[in-house]
Amino acid sequence: MSASLSTKQPENGCKPETYEKITIEGVRKSTSDRVSTVVLSLREGDPLTSLWNQLTEQGFDPPASIKSGGKSYQKNSTALFPHAYKEIKVVSGVSGADEINIDEPLIKHSNDYYGEPVQFVMDEQNSDDPKRPTKFITDGRGFEVSFQKTPRMPDDDKLHQLPGSLGAYDLFNVEAYADRLPKKITEAGGVFLPMWQREALWIDFESRKERSSQNVKYAVRVFVGKVNAVSGLLMDEQSPEGEEKHQDYVIIPGQEWLDGICVAPGVVRQFVAMPLGSGYTIEGQKTREETHGGPQIEVIPEYQQNLRCWCKDIEPVSVNGTYSGHNVADPNTHLTETRTPRELGLQVGDILRSYPIELYYLSAMTIGRLRDVNADAVWMAAYPPLPPSYNPSGGFKSFRQRILNRSSKSMGVEDLCMGYPTKTDYPPSKMYDLAWIDSIDIEKGFNQWKDEGYQSSMAGLTQLKEDEDSEDHALYMPSLSDLRLRMDTLEPQETKPIQVNKFEPKNLKSMGLAAGGKLIQDIYTDRNPASIWNHSASRLIYVHILSPASFEQVTHIVPQPPSLDVKAYAEAGGQFFVVEEDIEGRIEGGEFEDIKSVSAINKQILAGKGKGREEEEFDPMMARICKGCEIRLCDCIIRPCNHTFCNVCIQCLSTSSTSSSTRSCPTCSHPITHVAGFSAPMNLPGEEPMRMKVPVHVLKIEDGRVAFKSISRGRV
Repeated sequence: MSASLSTKQPENGCKPETYEKITIEGVRKSTSDRVSTVVLSLREGDPLTSLWNQLTEQGFDPPASIKSGGKSYQKNSTALFPHAYKEIKVVSGVSGADEINIDEPLIKHSNDYYGEPVQFVMDEQNSDDPKRPTKFITDGRGFEVSFQKTPRMPDDDKLHQLPGSLGAYDLFNVEAYADRLPKKITEAGGVFLPMWQREALWIDFESRKERSSQNVKYAVRVFVGKVNAVSGLLMDEQSPEGEEKHQDYVIIPGQEWLDGICVAPGVVRQFVAMPLGSGYTIEGQKTREETHGGPQIEVIPEYQQNLRCWCKDIEPVSVNGTYSGHNVADPNTHLTETRTPRELGLQVGDILRSYPIELYYLSAMTIGRLRDVNADAVWMAAYPPLPPSYNPSGGFKSFRQRILNRSSKSMGVEDLCMGYPTKTDYPPSKMYDLAWIDSIDIEKGFNQWKDEGYQSSMAGLTQLKEDEDSEDHALYMPSLSDLRLRMDTLEPQETKPIQVNKFEPKNLKSMGLAAGGKLIQDIYTDRNPASIWNHSASRLIYVHILSPASFEQVTHIVPQPPSLDVKAYAEAGGQFFVVEEDIEGRIEGGEFEDIKSVSAINKQILAGKGKGREEEEFDPMMARICKGCEIRLCDCIIRPCNHTFCNVCIQCLSTSSTSSSTRSCPTCSHPITHVAGFSAPMNLPGEEPMRMKVPVHVLKIEDGRVAFKSISRGRV
């Protein structure tokens, strides 16, 4: 190729186009046996197909390939091209799309501008109950969190094992009910769920291998009413000046479950729902206000690795000549993405190159790449061997003319192939491309070409038209007149706007989380480098808890009944989980010394008003002794007299009555219309110890916790 550059300046003042002069020898025309040499002027960025197109436009037959110096290219040849890189300037100030702070890791810049967008959605998966799938929140990369119903364990100041799950709580998207929820909830967003007063939950974390062979790591901070469940500090509160900062998060995978607030090393107090404004919640005891409820889940993922390839501002590394689908550059020139420009020896003002992780891509060969391959070569056109019957004097024009002038009554393959005689007749689909023979009457000319199972397309259409009344209409295509007829018969339907009554939430009651009984649970120490966490991608998920009545008012769905108490749970064969304590690998307890449990507050309230005193008005948030048994708190109210009892005494009342019409209140003897529950069951303070042996379920190693080895090492 004799290569010389020329440029043309466009009228609009854009970058001038660069042209290449390409010399091709050995080209020929079908009308002659002469070979010629041509010089073509082609744009540098055009694909090789433009070279073939120009040869055809000048009347030359397109060659099979062009060759020079052992290199051969066809019309559709491809080549490797480098992806465009981005120049990133090292600065001392704030990083931007084209700038990076000298003390910022390269991986942070890659994640900030090329990482996957962070988005949390609600999803579901099958559970033991096919009618109630487990709903969870996921970020699409592997993180999942759900909230599990569980028995409230005795609040007797003893240590208890972890109870199992009674099923996941249903989750509902705040956005879907935005017109029915208070403004404060809709502005926070997130999800909401129903819980009964004194009902317990635990949080289930998962980290699945969705897109890679390794689990993505997450640091998760759990707040209850914006009080950190691990450290006890408020969401906006810093550790005192001079004090060492302590871990205030859990690590996923590793910490698969969280059952309560961390009050001591290896001890948590169970999450128990109580109404906001009751004074029971952790938020209320910490801040003297109860406005947020909870929980709130802050998710901090690790950095996504290998999003970009970083190199110093030098010429691109060479290609190894083969395309493997992976990075084809020399990896020795890459910079370590976890290091900062300063650590890499760079200074303010230096330039870095940021490439896509796949440095090269495969695309059509261009005219400009011919020059790169062999700048001064002349390219030789290569053609396939000529057929034996080729006539140089007549060329191929007489061949085409014979076809165009041939009578349509008889057309054999022997006539068309010209030098490749055969006695077998084939349909047109088995011949060479005859698309340019547009002057032939196909329906008549091809009728004599038949083989078993073959019918010409026109004949097929004719047959279909004749048989269109048959039952098989799979190939029927309506005509334009049919469509017009159908469109003319359609009349616009009168539409009326749907009247929607505006819903205004009234007296919606939110719930917070209080402290329940003590459970054995370690919060594991984070042993990962601090540099792996992508703080810019952290997101805060609000989980709002509504009382059952408020939940039904918003969703028109009746919530599930309260969870079983621990005695009924154990008698039904419920499992309790024992975990080996990791004394060296757990963190200290948080600042919860002043937090009182639900039972402790109940004891204080009951002592203040006395057993025999009856409140003037019913307050479901306040503890009240059941007068039927005097060992449990009231959790049901009789209508219409509004006297309260525990559910056990109510059940005894129902079984002792011969019919529903004879039931009456044990206190006032007034007939009972119905009984409403307002809380999960709970015994009086000091009446809650489990006096029974319960089965212990030992976890396998792969379940996320260390399997139980020796009960003598526990603290139960």
